[in-house]
Amino acid sequence: MPALQGDTELSAPEIALRLLDDLDDGDVLYVAERDRCLAGFAHVSGLMVSDGGHLVEVRRVYVARGFRRRGLARQLVRLVQRDVSRRPNPPALRAWAAVGTVAERFLESVGANVVRPRWKVGSGGVAVRGVVYGWGSRQVQTERASHRMPSLRNRAFA
Repeated sequence: MPALQGDTELSAPEIALRLLDDLDDGDVLYVAERDRCLAGFAHVSGLMVSDGGHLVEVRRVYVARGFRRRGLARQLVRLVQRDVSRRPNPPALRAWAAVGTVAERFLESVGANVVRPRWKVGSGGVAVRGVVYGWGSRQVQTERASHRMPSLRNRAFA
């Protein structure tokens, strides 16, 4: 599955180096293992203050090629949701996806709701139109998706 933020797929060593830097800043990494192999991970930001409250952001969900299309990314998101909900004074859980991407369809398929549109600056300084998604009753929705995305069953994560 591609990153929730960004268009280029990084190599495993590049991902590892970036994650090590992020973990020093309070980020959390949820790791999935299948058959004694590293199968995937979910990268979640440290606690932030935004929109009048505390929140954490799902920054990246990655599943290795040999383990894709088996529900592992969905399980990772559920693990993150469960962990965040068990924290004292649980923060809101958010994610961002560019409009019209596989990441956007994935977030909708795992029950994330549209919170608001948001532009981000992508690679090369180009603005990318996207949507902030959130889970749970604490999310204030300012805009609903105009239509439901098709099922992911026929989509390959590349």
